[in-house]
Amino acid sequence: MFGELNVPRFWIPPKNFLYAIESENSLAFVREDEGIYALVIGPHPIIESTWSRFSLSREVDRVATENFTLRGQWDAYGIFSHPFKDGVKIELLTDDVVINDFLQAHGPDSSVFAPNPEVIFWGAVRTGDGEIAAIGALTQWESGEHIISSVATNSQLRGQGYGAALMSGLLTQADLLKIERVGLAVYAKNDVAKRLYERVGFQSMGQFNSFEGKS
Repeated sequence: MFGELNVPRFWIPPKNFLYAIESENSLAFVREDEGIYALVIGPHPIIESTWSRFSLSREVDRVATENFTLRGQWDAYGIFSHPFKDGVKIELLTDDVVINDFLQAHGPDSSVFAPNPEVIFWGAVRTGDGEIAAIGALTQWESGEHIISSVATNSQLRGQGYGAALMSGLLTQADLLKIERVGLAVYAKNDVAKRLYERVGFQSMGQFNSFEGKS
């Protein structure tokens, strides 16, 4: 229904899927996840009282959610992995201390730190002087799909193309591993990151608000 690149494919593991609800121009995918979580695509959702957490398309009227607590706003992107012509080859990192020290300094809100069993590999690009300029991880989620996580650029080197070099390198490495598609999630207000992902070739898969269910 939503094409090859779609949020349910990445966010809803078949083993945890419970049921779907169709409503006016909307479809909810409900799964087990430390309670009941629902991902709803479309403007007119049915919100069930059993959901402990849920994410709705941002096109939903605010009146429908005024009795719920907003947890965050995020955008989802996806891309088919492929080699980039003239792309920078990433360095594969295995030193957990180096990875975590860099993330703590330049990406303290990162979703994944080393070690983590979901990580397929950590990649980095360096400056001409050998300094790490940017780091990111390719992870495999319980859905079986692959997500780029914990992308961080040295705060003193931002705006110099290292983020784009890292992303193209991560996707080229994913292609070498025969990984077909890659997704990611980004905070809705992080316009700099979103522009970077779109410039690399990521396609928007949707914009969402996440809520706590009623207690």
